[in-house]
Amino acid sequence: MKQLFFLGLGFVLYTYLIYPIIICILSRLLGRGIRHNYDYQPLISVIISAYNEGQYLEEKVNSIFNGDYPKDKIEILIGLDGCTDNSEDILNNLKGKGVGENLYVYSFPERRGKPAVLNDLLARTNRGIIVFTDARQVIDKNAISILVSALGDESVGSASGELVFTNDDGEIRRHIGLYWRYEKFIRRCESRLHSMIGATGALYAMKRSYIRELPSDIILDDIYQPLNAVRRGKRAVFCQNAFIYDRVEDRREYDRKVRTLIGNFQLVAMNRWILSLESPIVFQFLSHKMFRLFVPYAFLLMLVSSAILAVNSWAWLVVFLLQVLVYSYASGLLLWNRRVNNRFASFIYTFSVLNLAAVEALIRFLSGRYTVKWKKD
Repeated sequence: MKQLFFLGLGFVLYTYLIYPIIICILSRLLGRGIRHNYDYQPLISVIISAYNEGQYLEEKVNSIFNGDYPKDKIEILIGLDGCTDNSEDILNNLKGKGVGENLYVYSFPERRGKPAVLNDLLARTNRGIIVFTDARQVIDKNAISILVSALGDESVGSASGELVFTNDDGEIRRHIGLYWRYEKFIRRCESRLHSMIGATGALYAMKRSYIRELPSDIILDDIYQPLNAVRRGKRAVFCQNAFIYDRVEDRREYDRKVRTLIGNFQLVAMNRWILSLESPIVFQFLSHKMFRLFVPYAFLLMLVSSAILAVNSWAWLVVFLLQVLVYSYASGLLLWNRRVNNRFASFIYTFSVLNLAAVEALIRFLSGRYTVKWKKD
């Protein structure tokens, strides 16, 4: 029984502690940076799929055109996915304010989901660089230039932006949580070693030649597309300082986590090659993405085995009770359904949300209870 406890503990420690240390060391010993080429300024298309995002669209479009990338080399294609708000009116008003020449709006009457809209928009442009971005977040003025310059490196096929959280006044949140900084650290290391796993969905750019038509039911286009570049021998890199700004919405965090983790299961089912020796990032994908999906069961193994051992040992009783204490504290945070202004508590909350979401994601994936259409309030 002790062996089972330490097996579970070892799995958790490898996934969240040992792997980050290994990837950090390997990135320092074997990694390479990005050879940014700021003279590389081709024509680009920025494409956005939007569903009832009218309140964000004007600020979004302005953040793109007000950036430092040459305006005459940018076109924006926005697909409205069965919108029932005033999104189309807002965009038409924008076109009347002088941005109409480079802003193209396509209103689709039926809501089909993001993959179908992105496929339709991709079919309407022949430019060599595609910038994918969501409707809600504001793009930093330098972000697009940084991403495109990274694609000027011949070895790079996909370049990811960096998501930064702000408060309601638009000021950057310096204390965004230990877990989020930890996650971005891993992405930087993976990018330097070879490739990060996918991209930041809110903002990433790719060379058109490595983009494939999306399956109609794909959830994580921001991992599916960069993996296509990786499979063809290119890198998917993380560009620090290519900022895109978003506000934290804790009330929807759990739903987003479940959806993302369902997408991870789906990606493996669609891309078996990623787990084979054909993949240059199989080590990263297994350690970073897949193992995390099974950490909840390692915790369960530790709890059950320590409970059995506690029957005949005071030491193991203490180990068992410590676990119960931590899980009770985490359950309280989850029931409260919010973060607290404490780094440790914030880490426990985020970690608990991730593991609970992993369990639900597996159940919903196996039962087929998921959809590409994001449910809005």
